[in-house]
Amino acid sequence: MRMMLALIPVLALAGCSSWQADPEDITPVPEERLRGFQTPVANGGELVVTRDFGIRGGGCYVAVMVDRRLAARIHVGEQVHLHVPAGMRIVSIESDPEDDTLCGKGSLLREKAARVESGETLQFRISSDNRIGFDIQQVDAQEQRYIVRDRCLSLVTGATRYHEETFLHRPRRTLPPVSCSQIGKPLCLSLRRLSERW
Repeated sequence: MRMMLALIPVLALAGCSSWQADPEDITPVPEERLRGFQTPVANGGELVVTRDFGIRGGGCYVAVMVDRRLAARIHVGEQVHLHVPAGMRIVSIESDPEDDTLCGKGSLLREKAARVESGETLQFRISSDNRIGFDIQQVDAQEQRYIVRDRCLSLVTGATRYHEETFLHRPRRTLPPVSCSQIGKPLCLSLRRLSERW
């Protein structure tokens, strides 16, 4: 019975949108999951790709591609720095080609064209949404916005609100601590970060 009760919020959370990690929670992609673009390029630039926290696809790696070449296999809350030549680059995400489980069987493909100037650093964010699935967007590093879906919050607080709020510097509300010792580390961390943010 207790296990069934623990699984109910897990299944319900599957529809929640992702949210950006706080800077102190971001971890680098481990070396064993880097596949290229790690050597500085003369007169080149840098791409920084960060993946949101979230439940959707949280157990799977996502392939980060540059000019349709595999650059890294990224997990939730991770960030990768990629060195590229100046000029037009294609930055994309795909299903992990090195995963032979269901995670690698999807048809994910999202691409963005970006012009990289010499010495420039461009920031990209990998997000997920119940309507469109995964996406990658170029973001302004000077203006970090956090979008949370109150439906996710309602699963922790018992509320029934369902709308999106965007905020920059609003006070945090205190929520009861989330106990998720039986539902896995990625989900546990995601739930705790959501409750701490509010």
